[in-house]
Amino acid sequence: MITVTDVKRHLKRFTGLNDSEIDDYGLDIYNQGRAKLLKKIGSYITEEDFVGDTVASQQNYALPIRCSKISNITVLISSVRYTPTIVLNPRRWKQILTTNSSEQDIPTFVYVDKNKIAFWPKPATSTSDAIEGLMTVKEPYLTQDDETQGTIAVTNGSATVTGSGTAFASTHVGWFIQLPDQMWYEVSAVASATSLTITKLYEGTTSSTANFRLGQVSMLPEEGQMTPVYYAAMVILLNKEKATKAALFRKLWVDESEALAEEYGEKVNLVLCGNPAANL
Repeated sequence: MITVTDVKRHLKRFTGLNDSEIDDYGLDIYNQGRAKLLKKIGSYITEEDFVGDTVASQQNYALPIRCSKISNITVLISSVRYTPTIVLNPRRWKQILTTNSSEQDIPTFVYVDKNKIAFWPKPATSTSDAIEGLMTVKEPYLTQDDETQGTIAVTNGSATVTGSGTAFASTHVGWFIQLPDQMWYEVSAVASATSLTITKLYEGTTSSTANFRLGQVSMLPEEGQMTPVYYAAMVILLNKEKATKAALFRKLWVDESEALAEEYGEKVNLVLCGNPAANL
């Protein structure tokens, strides 16, 4: 796994930038390269399911904050899954709303509006986990250094990591933590500054006092996490008029991004969550 701290270390070695320069613009260029690569790879890496409840008489439902695009929405009613027609045009949606209809659980239309969806007709009853969708997630801008303060205790077969002198926070959900077995585990929840939960059970040896690394990691596949670092090194070296060295990193960027796109890339039809008018 390549954390932000690793990215900064590599950029410093590749380009000769100092720490301040890397913080000022080196990470910006790295994040630009990462976004380019994620776009090139496509939905295989960035798609996630989301689930929600329907509520009687409620028309609007918030989308997950990480949603950037939607490719499908269905509603489960009495063991049957229905697929309403997606509406993108605000004018068309207003026309639909002027049509009288009694509340019913089987929706005809679903409107995607910025960070929410709306059903027509409104649901007649409340149903848990009725809404299912497939979304492309937004990856956060990666800028935060690793957290290594304190020590941890872990138990083989447990998903709980207990800290001593640690500063775990809710913002660490989605980060990865390197545990005593040297493996990386995704953080699924943070209960307090000294307790967090990982997405799968710890596979290493039980330890009562151990060091750790907790860092921001790209959703790129592990074999591609260095690729945007090469992009950043290329751009920085070109700006420093070091064309020969920049060409070496350009080759690494092009070769690895093409290999990743060939392995993971696919084309799908997607609906933008944030700007439905752009899809008309």
